[in-house]
Amino acid sequence: MSILVVYYSRTGSTARQAETLARRLNADCDEICAGTAYDGPVGLLNAAFTAALDTEGPAKTKRFIRAYDHLIVGGPVWGGQLPGPLRRYLIFNDPKTRLAGAFCTSWHGGPQRAFFNEIRQIVGIPTFPNFSVEQRHCEEGLINLSAARFARNLSTSLSNVA
Repeated sequence: MSILVVYYSRTGSTARQAETLARRLNADCDEICAGTAYDGPVGLLNAAFTAALDTEGPAKTKRFIRAYDHLIVGGPVWGGQLPGPLRRYLIFNDPKTRLAGAFCTSWHGGPQRAFFNEIRQIVGIPTFPNFSVEQRHCEEGLINLSAARFARNLSTSLSNVA
């Protein structure tokens, strides 16, 4: 059973979360590359703009998802929505049969529900394991506990499917 963890990260918090999760699941990890840089305060405003208006083209990764049995996707919550690069990745790769779970980082609890609902709508599946970590927990290194719990739940879920 091969697993790919794909993520988009603007500041590095989601990248740390994805890498921790991939290690726990013995999975490969790949970053979604956006055609636009979202660094600094201006980048943050540009990120919110592109998330709201969906103004980006296809997002790319180095790995081919069809080579994997299962896919886990993650990214930050931008204005209560998926970041544009992650949305584009899901739309252009149609991972419905492979999506095994999702995760997100957010500044505070609450907006992650909309993040996961948007993934459900794009991919067309009613439910999947998910978890979110607040930004302050990423910085404090508390991600390991959340990632461990998610990996345990996901491993159980995948073994029931196999």
